[in-house]
Amino acid sequence: MLTVSDVSLRFSDRKLFDDVNIAFKPGNTYGLIGANGAGKSTFLKILAGDIEPTTGHISLGPDERLSVLRQNHFDYEDERVIDVVIMGNERLYDIMKEKDALYEKEDFSDEDGIKAAELEAEFAEMDGWEADSNASKLMQGLGLDESIMYSQMADLGGNEKVKVLLAQALFGDPDIILLDLGLPDMDGLDVISSVRSWSLCPIIVLSARTTDNDKVSSLDLGADDYITKPFSTNELLARIRTSLRHSNRVVTNDSVSEKPYAALGLKIDFMKRIITRDGEPIHLTPVEYKIVAYIAKNSGKVITYSSILKNVWGPNMDENDNKILRVNMANIRRKIEPNPAEPTYILTELGVGYRMLEDSSL
Repeated sequence: MLTVSDVSLRFSDRKLFDDVNIAFKPGNTYGLIGANGAGKSTFLKILAGDIEPTTGHISLGPDERLSVLRQNHFDYEDERVIDVVIMGNERLYDIMKEKDALYEKEDFSDEDGIKAAELEAEFAEMDGWEADSNASKLMQGLGLDESIMYSQMADLGGNEKVKVLLAQALFGDPDIILLDLGLPDMDGLDVISSVRSWSLCPIIVLSARTTDNDKVSSLDLGADDYITKPFSTNELLARIRTSLRHSNRVVTNDSVSEKPYAALGLKIDFMKRIITRDGEPIHLTPVEYKIVAYIAKNSGKVITYSSILKNVWGPNMDENDNKILRVNMANIRRKIEPNPAEPTYILTELGVGYRMLEDSSL
């Protein structure tokens, strides 16, 4: 939950707002209205952390992050593209910068070593070693060439900059995507197509376009629902709940979460990234976990080799090279199967792919 406590903002000659208190609760949609110059954009910048309030503070609940799709394409001209995308996970990016600063110190002390070790542990827990790979996969899924990853934002065209900022907002696996088709320098239909090439995240289109052609095109490209403007908050929330029910995620009183997998003693808590068998923890590498999580979220279905390769290693992975997948699967089975030679949980469909034992809680 996002909480605003006693926030005020004063300039030398006037008070823009004073003693603002509000709690943005899960399950609700909020709109900010007011006359020009009333401070709408300024208040949003305070929420995003771009402006410090004169008094008060903004707080988020534990393990919650705020994502912002920036409208200014030119905010990051001096930054590398890969860094801009990873900034979507603010804490992870801060850890990376803090680690680099420590290791660059000429007078590296024992205290620095202890701090570095703490940062490395948190970095690993956040899957930081896969950050570049995940960002690259996300960018390629949006149609950006891998060659621009380490370029400066100033070298990109307007369309590319919009896609990078979209990748930044998506970095970290959102629960659902609410998409307006009328994006600057990019058509929303292209976003649907790009996202669907690498993600099954539910997409709800919100648009003023009312023609059958726009609706059919959006749904055929992979959108889960289409709402025409204007619409009520209650209708939007109902559509969100429906889309989440149809995905592997559920709505609780406190948050949106992914429904855990459970079958024959094997349990996977996707939110905590914890796998247990008969109560005993199973430790997987980040790549092994991605493979298991992907097929578990589609339990009972045959998931092709190419689909797994594309989802885990990115859209440019050679779909005909299954060797790396077979090696990882052998390691996974040694860890989760009672008898790896006769798998119970992950079954092989010869020449096609793998199928996870169907979730017994469905």
